[in-house]
Parts: sequence; C-alpha cells; structure tokens
Amino acid sequence: MEQLYSNTYDTPYGYEEDAIVPVQLAGFNFTITDATTGYPILGARCTIYAGFDGTGDADFVYTDSQGKAGIDAVWFVPRSWSVSKEGYLTKLSNQMASIINVALESTAVQYTVRIYSGSGGSTDPSGALTVTPSTHLTVTAIPYSGYVFDRWTYKGQDAG
Repeated sequence: MEQLYSNTYDTPYGYEEDAIVPVQLAGFNFTITDATTGYPILGARCTIYAGFDGTGDADFVYTDSQGKAGIDAVWFVPRSWSVSKEGYLTKLSNQMASIINVALESTAVQYTVRIYSGSGGSTDPSGALTVTPSTHLTVTAIPYSGYVFDRWTYKGQDAG
C-alpha cells in the first residue's frame, strides 16, 4: 500500500516571525468514505490529472485503512481528479482543492425492509433493516401471552 506523502517543511506559525514548526504537507489530501455508512474506504484509487475531465497525464495513490491518501503533483499542474473503487460509483471533478472529501455511493442495490407488529406481540427481527436483493430474511412472529399469531400483511394486504 502506498504511504501518505510525508515531507516536512519549515513554515511560519502564528504572529511571531521567528516561530517555526514542522508541518506535514501533501499537495492533495483525500478522505474517502462510504456515503451510506460514513465509514472510511480502504483501497480507493485517488487520481489527479493534468487535463480537465480526467484527461492527460495522471498520478494516483490508494487510501489507507482510515480512508486517507495524500499525493503531491510533481510532474504537472493538476486540473481534475477522480476517486474510484470496485463496488462504488466513480467520482470525477474539475474542482481542485488541497483537501478533497468524497463520499462514494455503492453500486449495489439495497432495500429497506420495515418490520412491525401489532399490539399483541413482537417480531424478531423488528424495525428497519437494510438488505440486498439476494438476502434471505427470516422473520419470526412472537405472540404475547393470550394471543395467537394470525397472519402476515404486506402493505395492508393479507400475505398469508
């Protein structure tokens, strides 16, 4: 895995001219997260390009386990950037900035299943669940004492 760019430069700090502190700099610092969960994404490819719209010479780096990557433009002046990762939509932009935060959207289809019960019992699981189309979901009806499970309903219709 590639390392974050880590050269240090002496830079004035504060109001005093003689105050010097080492600062880690990278030309472009990416932070990549999952748009749904907010979790960092490991191994996302962050690319800077010499041309607009992802054209021309390019240089890239991969994010670490915290979703961070730094890259310095050494050979060209960057005009655009992109972030890609298998299973996510690619982001491409001509808006260059030293700090680039990107929330990648998954390409996987997901559904929210809401499971609720009436006053005579509960279900396991219950509430809202996020599932993919191939998920096998088992729901158990748990009637309270004195009640008997009658039927499932889906969108107000008898489902058996």
